[in-house]
Amino acid sequence: ISQMDVATGKIVVERKVGKKLSDLAMAPGGAWLLATDEAAGELIVLSPKLEPQARLRVPAYPVSVALSDDARACY
Repeated sequence: ISQMDVATGKIVVERKVGKKLSDLAMAPGGAWLLATDEAAGELIVLSPKLEPQARLRVPAYPVSVALSDDARACY
């Protein structure tokens, strides 16, 4: 995953966090990000600096993630 400064076009942070990422969702306020890793069958919780905080096994081939309005659940 790469985080880019859109004003300058420069990469701020870049990290390899999974095998085959298929989706990324940001929690309101940018407190954390969720990524689905289709190859590993995982939901990855990332800090704003793109550091993995947790990896949760999910059913095979997760291809997308969506957060509830209050960000207390994801689907």
